Amino acid sequence: MDRRRTIALTVAAAAPATLLAGSLAAAAHAAPTASEATASQARPPLQVPFRCGEAWPVKTYSDHTPNRLAVDFNIAGSSDAGRPVLASASGKVIGVSKKSTSYGHAVEIDHGNGWRSFYAHLQKDSIAVSVGQQVSPITQVGRVGSTGKSTGPHLHYEQRQVVDGRSVLRPVILNGHAFNYEKTGTQTFTRPC
Repeated sequence: MDRRRTIALTVAAAAPATLLAGSLAAAAHAAPTASEATASQARPPLQVPFRCGEAWPVKTYSDHTPNRLAVDFNIAGSSDAGRPVLASASGKVIGVSKKSTSYGHAVEIDHGNGWRSFYAHLQKDSIAVSVGQQVSPITQVGRVGSTGKSTGPHLHYEQRQVVDGRSVLRPVILNGHAFNYEKTGTQTFTRPC
């Protein structure tokens, strides 16, 4: 029985991502430093990491690892396994892991200005990119899987920011809309075409 509390990922009402950065930092339970505030204004326009027109339910949990700012894309009642995962924005692949870690097979992309996206639990042998490769928002990075410490096929997704030399998870903003981590339930997101 899953006793984790589901946290809502509700889209903020049409507010620009740059205006939300300050309030989202509060959701991370830390006041932004001057370098963080400057970098938050340079957040790239990250998109849902799936094909245009595909609707994906997204959720997180109060005890989500490594913390509740990570989200899971999962279509309940269907097999997500094997569905293509795309880069959220243009960038350079800086990490590819095919090891048996808790993340399983994973890819990390640097989008510039200290912003990164991270894709985990990818299907075994599906990673389609390599370290140093330049990617666009339509580049397939892998396929949805269940590698590592996963209880079923889904995409574990994180947005990270490098601050003072360390990688810090940040609240997820996709298609210009921020998740509301304070409500319960699941929010469905679709990549625009």
